[in-house]
Amino acid sequence: MNNQNKMEKVQREHPDFCAEVDRMQKEEIKARTIALARHSKEIDDSQEADEELKAVREQLSEMSAPYRDAKKAVKAKLGYLVQLLEDKGGVPNGEA
Repeated sequence: MNNQNKMEKVQREHPDFCAEVDRMQKEEIKARTIALARHSKEIDDSQEADEELKAVREQLSEMSAPYRDAKKAVKAKLGYLVQLLEDKGGVPNGEA
């Protein structure tokens, strides 16, 4: 997504914010940027400290492991088959 699209998306999703900051001077924008970066860090810290969220993520990881492993195996086997076909002249390179 290019910068113009990013700007338009924020304008659509947060019109009040954009209206407020569009009127700011450069120093005010810098101060707002710092405040928003601090708020982002606070959110990250809260998320990292959320024990319930950690437990759910761990459970999700454990529950999805067999699917992840199966997909990894299938992908490896497909790659092997494609290479084998290429080696045997069955598939022109790049058409797999």
